[in-house]
Amino acid sequence: MKAGGTVVVLMGLARIRAIIGSLLSGECASSIPVAVISNGTRPDQDCRIGTLGDITNRIEQIRPPGIIIIGEVVALRSKIEWMELADKLQLE
Repeated sequence: MKAGGTVVVLMGLARIRAIIGSLLSGECASSIPVAVISNGTRPDQDCRIGTLGDITNRIEQIRPPGIIIIGEVVALRSKIEWMELADKLQLE
């Protein structure tokens, strides 16, 4: 993974430990942000944020299907999180 790059893995939740292990053994920093999204765009969407070093501990309850996003772009989530909150308010 190039510095500043982004990796998106579709349907990778069943293999997330191997994916993360491969990135860490390839000299990626354990501090690189990671997002795991299950049931994206649905009312029951579940989004967990962490780093390469701790994400596997944060996603124990998430089940496939899901998307894994790896890279500094994950840090932008806090700037667009209002979209999720607005959608939830409309559903209630």
